[in-house]
Amino acid sequence: MRQTPQNGFRLYDRTVVPARNRIAGGGEDVRVEPRTMAVLVCLTEHAGEVVTREFLDEHVWGRSVVTDHALTNCISELRSRLGDTRAEPRFIETVPKRGYRLIAPVMPLENEAAPEAPLSRRLPRIALSLGVLVVIVAAGIWWAMHAGLGASVAPLTTVAVAPFRQLHGAEEYAYLQVALPDEITTELSRASNLAVRPFQPDAPRDPAEAKVQLEADNLVTGYYYVGAKNTLAITVQAVDLEHDRVLWRTRLILPVDHLISLHKRIVRRIRSQLVPALGADPARTIGTEPAKAKAYRIYLHSLALPRDPEHHVQAIAMLRRATALDPNYAPAWKELANRLRWHGLYLYADSGVSEMQEAVAAAKHALSLDPTLVAAAASLINTQTELGEVTAAYRRARELVSNHPRGALAHYALAEVLRYGGMLKDAERHCEIALQLDPHYYLWRNCALTYIADGKLEEAARFTALDPTSYWGSLVIPTLKTRQGDVAAALEAVRRLPESSVHRRFAEACLTGRRGSELDALAQPYMQLWSKPYDGESDYWTAASLVYCGRPEDALVLLAQAIEGRYCSYPAVDRDSRWKSLRENPRFQTLRRKAVACHKRFRAAMGPAP
Repeated sequence: MRQTPQNGFRLYDRTVVPARNRIAGGGEDVRVEPRTMAVLVCLTEHAGEVVTREFLDEHVWGRSVVTDHALTNCISELRSRLGDTRAEPRFIETVPKRGYRLIAPVMPLENEAAPEAPLSRRLPRIALSLGVLVVIVAAGIWWAMHAGLGASVAPLTTVAVAPFRQLHGAEEYAYLQVALPDEITTELSRASNLAVRPFQPDAPRDPAEAKVQLEADNLVTGYYYVGAKNTLAITVQAVDLEHDRVLWRTRLILPVDHLISLHKRIVRRIRSQLVPALGADPARTIGTEPAKAKAYRIYLHSLALPRDPEHHVQAIAMLRRATALDPNYAPAWKELANRLRWHGLYLYADSGVSEMQEAVAAAKHALSLDPTLVAAAASLINTQTELGEVTAAYRRARELVSNHPRGALAHYALAEVLRYGGMLKDAERHCEIALQLDPHYYLWRNCALTYIADGKLEEAARFTALDPTSYWGSLVIPTLKTRQGDVAAALEAVRRLPESSVHRRFAEACLTGRRGSELDALAQPYMQLWSKPYDGESDYWTAASLVYCGRPEDALVLLAQAIEGRYCSYPAVDRDSRWKSLRENPRFQTLRRKAVACHKRFRAAMGPAP
């Protein structure tokens, strides 16, 4: 253990004087709380080493009883005073699930710390230092994005929000069980260095169960009740799942019909208390706030509706009404865009095209009101891609990654667009960055399709393992397993679908060896299920399955539709083993030339590499 220099020390351009509880530099000379300075001194005495939270608790607070997030608040204050961030640390590094490490070099002061030179004399030096820092940070981001799949990217802190529990009150307030945590999820998502799981109404509330199912570092839970005189009492807490301890807790009491006031108070406490307790930095800008109580109530009620065909229609009608009453509340437009996309994507409407186009308009409006809604930006990119607007989607995705270089969702959104354009190596690179930033998030599963298209089946298996037992897994795992020659595993996955499923009936017949007329009655419903007037990727993978099932002519029809839908399909048609039997077919060769042309157009539209 090192001794703290008696007269103070320097950390880069910061002068620290523990005896005075002061940190000078960066144009400021500020006082910090004694406990905060004690934390910095302890880290300095173990510079370069990981110091556990337990060690810091014991040596700074001793036997004092403090809240679980006291240390987190001290670290947050130090970062603020040092001009540091958790995402790009220069001074204090967070070591997930272990503790903290001082990574800045410690230089002792020979004499009492001298005052800083006047700002006017230091400006050139500061400007030069900032210029060098910008170059270093930019180079680091470039390296992570371009230097190869092995580049190491530190994972983000992950957090999930569980449904709240209603302890007492009329059924009319049950919607808050879903609406309140959904609002909290939206606000947490603004913190750039957190990976926030999208809110799921069926997420487990129990921390032990949540740790297994959600694979997040932290869980936000809550409960509420409506008491006498319609008073709403709400308790919210955040739990560190690794150490099974409460990081933060707050309680609110207000009239149940004061929903806008409730929103403002929750947002303030999330930004000032919960985000720092999670070791993250709050967003620099505040999102839009609801202005009309009636519109906000309708919006909250829509959040509680299940995501099935019947309720999607009801929710969309409610959200259209809410946005008409209060057109300047961005989250309502974001939710409308999400509902419309899912409604159109899964053919709940006749064709889905009009719903998808309206979803694009709603997401654009949400982002014009609040550019910090990363989930809305990613949804817009996905919707535009599925509609064949790949060039516009690519440019938006590249901008999103530029603005959020450590945003896992941003990298994933860009990877999806790149796959449509046939830029498989680039797509794989961004898939790997997303996986390193958030190693357990099931959404990255779609990256398996990128690797399958590139003929890299072992790599694809890493991504199917993120979500093997879901409906998605029952569709995609057979796509992988049949290419690996494991028909038994493909059948096992398919048979997890309902027996009445059109997809299961066709796939089961195919995998058990039935061909020719035996498949005819099943082939048409199967093709109708997956062939759409948009989303060429669906046509591509359906076509590849039809080749395997001995229906090459049907496959070529859908391959043509895929390319027309801007899913370029090249170089997949060369690298995916599924097309091997058709490579000498003249019609296939014509389609291949069209696929190559599509790919070249996409490359030309890309401009400089992302």
